[in-house]
Amino acid sequence: MGKIANKISRKTGLLTLILACAFVLRIANLGYSDYQGDETKAFYNPKDQTFSQFLLSQRRAPVQFVITLLIKGVSNNYHNEFTARLPFALFSIISCYAFFLFVKKLVNEDVAFYSLIFFVTNGLFVAFGRIVQYQSLVILLDILVLDQLLMLVETNKIKHLYLSGIIWGFNFLVHTDALYVFPMALFLVIEWAKKYEMNAKITLKRIFPAMILGLLVLMIFYGPYLLNLPKDALVYWKSRLDGTQQANVVSNSRYTFSVYQPIYVIHLYILTGVLGAILTIFNKSINKERKIGIIFWLIFSYIFMEYVVKDPGTHIYNYVMPLTILMGIFFYKFNVVLKIKIKKLLPVYLTSVFILFMFLFLQSYAIFVDHGREYPWQDEKFLIWTFPILNPVFKPSLFGFPYNRDWEGVQNYILTDGRSTYYTTNERKPIPRYYLHGLEHNSSKAGYYIRVIDPQSGTNDILNDRSARWIKDNTPEKSFYVNNNLVSEVYFIPETWK
Repeated sequence: MGKIANKISRKTGLLTLILACAFVLRIANLGYSDYQGDETKAFYNPKDQTFSQFLLSQRRAPVQFVITLLIKGVSNNYHNEFTARLPFALFSIISCYAFFLFVKKLVNEDVAFYSLIFFVTNGLFVAFGRIVQYQSLVILLDILVLDQLLMLVETNKIKHLYLSGIIWGFNFLVHTDALYVFPMALFLVIEWAKKYEMNAKITLKRIFPAMILGLLVLMIFYGPYLLNLPKDALVYWKSRLDGTQQANVVSNSRYTFSVYQPIYVIHLYILTGVLGAILTIFNKSINKERKIGIIFWLIFSYIFMEYVVKDPGTHIYNYVMPLTILMGIFFYKFNVVLKIKIKKLLPVYLTSVFILFMFLFLQSYAIFVDHGREYPWQDEKFLIWTFPILNPVFKPSLFGFPYNRDWEGVQNYILTDGRSTYYTTNERKPIPRYYLHGLEHNSSKAGYYIRVIDPQSGTNDILNDRSARWIKDNTPEKSFYVNNNLVSEVYFIPETWK
């Protein structure tokens, strides 16, 4: 009895440690960075619109706007970056624990521990937990949908089927990425039907009400939305599918993944993921439908993202999630083999896995939490390696990385100064478009030139000839510093300067 209690205590301690690491990676320095990427596009900022008019005019599903509406007041109209990001960070942390419980039911507890190591430290999942955007909630709801179906298999209580339908429908109101768990969900339903000896007709009859519930939930929004489809929505969706959203940009998912975890991690994922898939196929201890479900979840998401969508960006997370389960199966099977064949090496193996976990944790900490050097805009030392700056050939979707150029300071200075309503900058347009709302970006008329040091645009060069000639012989009106480092400068160019 004492041994069992001790084992439970060790596992509880290990789980607490891993989840504590998840907390640190998602909460520490959460408010440091300026808003970036698509964060500002998730804010509820209607322009003379009603609530419903605003939601129906967007290219994205409504739930993230409802969340940002609810936090608008407590985040001081989004001026408090920590508060604005906190709900999404909490979704991400909760999803880590939910993922552990799900994999524990799906396969076993040991696989759940191994898979959780990669789920907690994966750069994409960490980044999503550090931004104002939908991904962390989609991931959490994906897990809850599948968990309810597992409960259905275990108990045959129809309420779990209905709950899965409602949650799944709601998840489509967060983002259409909810689609990608379909293969896993399908094979769990097949397992349920087989276990309780239901034929296809009875199964369809029982799942039909759940499907209707899910459709009713998602049609709350998509019904009116499709009837009032924004003019630019189809153009946007088409551009994502055919890769024309970012002209002259090379889309490379392998590079995107490597930016989020640059040191050896992609090799680890590919090798152990492939081996884990092979071991899963031939593993007799895992239910047939569950094996097929995990494999097809990965294959379906991968094929759609890499061959149907020409510019998947960070949506590759949809196939990374099942990949972490396959990796967990590989590490578990290796553990089992050692336990049977060479038990003396088991402590060495478990110590090696712990060291690997610490390596992955510290790497993600250095990338996302530490901001002494702001990777990937700057190179950064990590142990004996150096994180490289971005390759200009690729323009990966970038979220959650440290980036503080004191844009609020720039905003306050320019709005207070008020000598011009025009500006230009060497930074990507979405960032100043948010912070300098009400001013117009116009290189020939500016006005204010905001020179950003190590910008997300990838160049410190001043590409506009008019601005470059003025700046060459003049000093900035205002300079901005973060931690005693120069991060941005504002120049004023007279309108008469040609």
